[in-house]
Amino acid sequence: TGLMALKLKICRALENEDFEWMVGPPDPTRDDLCWYTDGSAVFPCVPELRRTGFAIVVVDSSWNLMAFGLGTPPAFVRDSGNAELWAMLHAIRATTSIPQIVTDYMGAVKGTEAGFGAALSAKSSQARLWNDIATAVDGGSYRDLHARVKWMHSHTTCAAIANRLGSEEKP
Repeated sequence: TGLMALKLKICRALENEDFEWMVGPPDPTRDDLCWYTDGSAVFPCVPELRRTGFAIVVVDSSWNLMAFGLGTPPAFVRDSGNAELWAMLHAIRATTSIPQIVTDYMGAVKGTEAGFGAALSAKSSQARLWNDIATAVDGGSYRDLHARVKWMHSHTTCAAIANRLGSEEKP
């Protein structure tokens, strides 16, 4: 037995946001579309290895795929919760009115429920992103935003998906 050491080159994380529509983009004026957002991070506690990403899928009321895209949030987005909010922010910025958003991040739903005051509090580790979201809503209220953001289950089996009530189900 012995010790083996490897020298690995680690690519630096992007400093700026990157996003690309793989299909689309969707029509930003349509308010009948549903925007599914997701964000993720791997190794969030190890700056040298940390990577974050997000994706958006847009469908119409008949479940026709209208658009999907993926991207990398800016470097200050360091964990999955913030990546989830970045995805939501990106969806809001891509439309002319607050879109119907479905997310698996309960923190987004709770944040819209709590209101601007709580979300922008100095105690909130996500205040920077909530401030950007408040700006992007552009005159809309948190009540309007809360009405348009729905939670859904994720990370479950295919059999369980068939038994779920959908994004209106309570956790």
